[in-house]
This record gives sequence, C-alpha cells and structure tokens, in this order.
Amino acid sequence: MSSDSLDAKVLINTFSQTHAQVENSIFMVDPYNNLMMYYPEGVEPKHLMEDLERLLKVNKPKL
Repeated sequence: MSSDSLDAKVLINTFSQTHAQVENSIFMVDPYNNLMMYYPEGVEPKHLMEDLERLLKVNKPKL
C-alpha cells in the first residue's frame, strides 16, 4: 500500500466523523493535515476556484 493511499484513508476516516457524506466530496487540506475547506458532491467548480484563489492570495509565501 502506498503512502498516498494510506494518507487518503486516514483523512477519509477523520473527516467522515464530522461530515456524513465524504464520497465524491472535495477536501482542501493544508500541509499539516488541517481541514481548510470542504465541498460536497456537486459543487460548482466556479465556487471552488474562487475560494482557492482567495486562499492562495492571502497565503503567499515569503521568498
């Protein structure tokens, strides 16, 4: 079993405790495995992109 699939199973188990329907949902998780955003199945991609753009804008890395 790969590390990626193990991480996915851990995240699904964790988030299924707070969100009843995790199948076909989209979860945005930060590098520390903190849930940042949750999108249920059927969300319009436009809304997801708007949130992602906002998140990236406010979290610009300092180079």
